[in-house]
Amino acid sequence: MTVLTAPPVADATAPIDVRALMRSLTQEQLLAAAEAYFATIQDPTFHLSKPFANVDDCPTHLVNFARLLRDGHFLRGHRVLEFGAGSCWAGRLLNQLGMAVTSLDVSRSALALGERLKRERPVYGRQPEHAFLLYDGVRIGLPDRSMDRVFCFDAFHHVANPEQTLRELARVLDDGGVAAFCEPGPLHSHTAESQREMRQYTVIENDVVIEDIWQAAQAAGFSDIYFSLQTESPVRLGYPEFLAFRERGFDEPLADSLQSHIVQRNRDATMFYLIKGAAGRADSRRRDGLVGDLRLDQVQRVVGLAGMEHLKITLEVRNLSDATWLRSGGGHGCVNLGVQLMSEQEQPVNPNYARHWFLKRDLLPGEAVTASFDVPVPARTDACALRIDLVSESVCWFAQNGSRTERIPL
Repeated sequence: MTVLTAPPVADATAPIDVRALMRSLTQEQLLAAAEAYFATIQDPTFHLSKPFANVDDCPTHLVNFARLLRDGHFLRGHRVLEFGAGSCWAGRLLNQLGMAVTSLDVSRSALALGERLKRERPVYGRQPEHAFLLYDGVRIGLPDRSMDRVFCFDAFHHVANPEQTLRELARVLDDGGVAAFCEPGPLHSHTAESQREMRQYTVIENDVVIEDIWQAAQAAGFSDIYFSLQTESPVRLGYPEFLAFRERGFDEPLADSLQSHIVQRNRDATMFYLIKGAAGRADSRRRDGLVGDLRLDQVQRVVGLAGMEHLKITLEVRNLSDATWLRSGGGHGCVNLGVQLMSEQEQPVNPNYARHWFLKRDLLPGEAVTASFDVPVPARTDACALRIDLVSESVCWFAQNGSRTERIPL
């Protein structure tokens, strides 16, 4: 397959105007150029090894991936569209984190690399499906409101129709969904690397002008935008400077240096997040701020048939966090009451002695419920008490966040 080249200019050394390039090429030509780029790769090691392809790019890729993941509020169980997936390395990591991922790209050969990555380096454990979807550059082949998040890592600046693309992303996002972007800055097309890419591969290396994007995003149906400042390059200090910083904090030269670094970094690159509709409330799939209040109401020791002893426990549980607690069960983030067996030294001798599924529905912040349940009296002699705590399954015990527990002596 022949790779398309940029249209000739009067002076072959003159800079390419990215806007003129976008106007001069049809959608079919751009799709063909993208496919030709991936189809002519002879050794895919670099693409299949991302984000660990080389030492120079790895730190930036890992930091930016983590920033999008955290600040875009991605959660296990989310339906995620990986837009402009390329070799789908980011989608593979999102899938390993328990998300149902659809990797989308205009190149069939790029998606073939992603499928190869899935076969040769499968994710560990039972995870949701990781699907691959070919994109015609105009309409995304997914139903309305079928995605919870969009993950776009250095891909949006390659599209020649940003307004149409934003309309499609808004269409497939569910209400409360977030589209997370890591993109270059407003002068991206002028860099030497961008000029080389446009001239050699006919790829669009557009400038990311946030004012234009926000205007188009509002017209597409997004309701809000927020940003996270990029600061992954460290501010290096010598030993005396570090001791001074630890003692006195930022002095004027260091503060000026840090501010200059942050400003320059975010002129060259932008991490932004578009929200569709009202932002969704945080829930118990995320550890931050998960606290509750337990108030023991009654404990009764009962001898059942065959002489088996039980404790009948009644307590009030109140949600003191800003997050909704997902109803009880065995799934990720479901909130249950957990019972631990404790020694005289207040060390757990059985940290998972019992669970009680006490929530029949999601519990909103500030709400309270009464829970009643039976716990067998343990036969082991090294246990002197039961400790009752709240637990968000596969996330955390609430006591880790300073939440109050209840202790019942045996």
